[in-house]
Amino acid sequence: MITETNQPEIANVTPTLDRFDPYRMVRRHRRLLWAGLKYLLPVAILLALSAAYVTYFSADLRFTLAMQRITNPVFKSLMVGVSWFGNNNNGLILTGLWSVILLLLGLKLEAGTLALGASLGEFVSSLIKIIIGRPRPSTNLVNVYIHANGNSFPSGHVFHYVAAYGFLFYLIYILAPRSFLRNTLLIILGLMIGLVGFSRIYLGDHWASDVTGGYLFGTVWLLLMIDFYWRMKVRSLKRKTSSRT
Repeated sequence: MITETNQPEIANVTPTLDRFDPYRMVRRHRRLLWAGLKYLLPVAILLALSAAYVTYFSADLRFTLAMQRITNPVFKSLMVGVSWFGNNNNGLILTGLWSVILLLLGLKLEAGTLALGASLGEFVSSLIKIIIGRPRPSTNLVNVYIHANGNSFPSGHVFHYVAAYGFLFYLIYILAPRSFLRNTLLIILGLMIGLVGFSRIYLGDHWASDVTGGYLFGTVWLLLMIDFYWRMKVRSLKRKTSSRT
């Protein structure tokens, strides 16, 4: 049991505890998780069921054609560049790199949560793709700049970016002190998460509904990762507290 006399010791266990009460954070994020499961997940499932029976919606085609009217080479390079971080095995390789960096910073739980969450997220995203079985946009409908394998719903790029880079965004937001570097990293990660959806549509790899599904399922998965992180944080604190008593 935690008493007032040992609170100062607990506050020095990790860098986060001088600003956050992990017990309160668990309760707060559990409420966010249940809100996501209550509001986002049903919408995601409904969209997924629709995608299983509809190859594409009329709004999907109109949106893709409208985006592909943009012929600016700088914009196209930006779209290709944003997607590169999730192409083939790049996503998992880079996630491993970010996890190693977190380990070098002494953030073992954060590194483990990122690596485990991103890896399981890839499996979940692929499983949903197999279940839904929606084909990707075809060349007779839109311009397909980069031909990708596999099914279309949900966008694996978007799911991965929301889960992995969303968790990195969260960690930097709560752990890093206010600085120019912190703000720059948050802006870069936020832009990557926001732009990857447009890039997948522009490059002809996914429909807008695939991207929407990626954001919905990815957000729910991110909430699960954050909830897991704080629960492991509390469990670690309890073990360390009990060993000192």
